[in-house]
Amino acid sequence: MQTRKLFGTDGMRGEAGLYPLDQETVFKFGKALGRLLQETNGAGQPQVILGEDTRESSRWISGTLSAGIRSAGTRLFYAGVVTTPGVAFLTRHHGFTAGVMVSASHNPYCDNGIKVFSNSGLKLSEAQELEIERAIECDGAPDGPCTQEELSAEPEFLNEYVSYLCSMLPGSLRLPGAPLVVDCANGSASRVVPLLIEQLGIEARILNAAPDGRNINSHCGSLFPAGMARETQATKAYLGIAFDGDADRAIFASSEGWIADGDYVLYAVAPFYKRQQKLNGQTVVGTLMTNLGLEHALARSSIALKRTAVGDRYVLEEMLRGGYNLGGEPSGHVIFADLSLAGDGIIT
Repeated sequence: MQTRKLFGTDGMRGEAGLYPLDQETVFKFGKALGRLLQETNGAGQPQVILGEDTRESSRWISGTLSAGIRSAGTRLFYAGVVTTPGVAFLTRHHGFTAGVMVSASHNPYCDNGIKVFSNSGLKLSEAQELEIERAIECDGAPDGPCTQEELSAEPEFLNEYVSYLCSMLPGSLRLPGAPLVVDCANGSASRVVPLLIEQLGIEARILNAAPDGRNINSHCGSLFPAGMARETQATKAYLGIAFDGDADRAIFASSEGWIADGDYVLYAVAPFYKRQQKLNGQTVVGTLMTNLGLEHALARSSIALKRTAVGDRYVLEEMLRGGYNLGGEPSGHVIFADLSLAGDGIIT
């Protein structure tokens, strides 16, 4: 089987401005994606939703991608700064042919990436990624500079995602009497969380929600949860939450400042799901990195753990193959398949 060269387990990533995230290759990526969608969409013009995180390179990458996608006759809608799972939601919600997110997730600001979702909210198959790679490789050098479009975000997309998140909470739910501490990692959550907190009427101290293009994930967020945990303990908050740059991960802290990663989330949720008779197959999907202690703890509740290779792509593939509805990684990437096929830190 042919090996992918540009795509990893979570889209195409690299240092912004350098191959494969140089302007020419990004334009070719957009053109190749647009043509692939034209070939597979059947009748009608394909439609794509595009979102990005807060890195300084995200805007020019989005503009170049947009130009490439539109050059292939595909219609594009721009959501601006939003979370990766937000793009997955909007793709499903509106029935777009595909969704594209410009982000390098938890990586430093100098890196960036491109990930694509199908209209079901799933990432592209490896066969589709290989087809895009072949198209990029066969695309000759452009006659002149690659076009870069000026994009203007349509605010209703962000509002729709926030409304969707709000709708998940039952009206009878008692809100915590103490505040929350929320670390937005100076990333995409900076746009979503303040709106969500306000609409829900939850008191919260929000940290690291002033992105400047270079401070995303910088000594904050889910990679550096200690600061969030200290603030949670110092303010006697009800709970602390730290997201990564595109908010598909969440790490938590108790009111005592004790940090809980994705394995603890699975340990908390799986028995609860089982008691509610909602745990499909009495099984949780983890990875080779999942703590052995979690496996033993779940076994005491007669819950099995299935392991996959590291990466949310492989966790989701196993969940879909076995019909399971709960899985995740210690990194804080947890998938609640009944709610979303994309791991969503805010849903978690």
